[in-house]
Amino acid sequence: MSSALIVRFDIVRDHHGAFLSAVQANAARSVAEEPGCVRFDVLTPLVNRVPRCCCTRFYTDPAAFDHHLTTEHYHDYDAGTRGLVLSKTVTFLAVSENAKT
Repeated sequence: MSSALIVRFDIVRDHHGAFLSAVQANAARSVAEEPGCVRFDVLTPLVNRVPRCCCTRFYTDPAAFDHHLTTEHYHDYDAGTRGLVLSKTVTFLAVSENAKT
């Protein structure tokens, strides 16, 4: 069964740009280099530009996410964003897909 997660970040105001650069690089490398990562979106508010970011990620199975946590690019991202995030909420989900192809 495919799995997903949603991560919400509240970001230190003066570090919003640095955080977005780091998370976007992590997202791009995750999709390019991890066979089990099928999608990784970075979402930011359209209005009321508060320093917040959400990420949605879709994996082939829970083991693919476990693999993500072992990758060099994840470790680089994790080390590079320490001190940029005020809080983080992670929600793991099972996927029931409805999509246009």
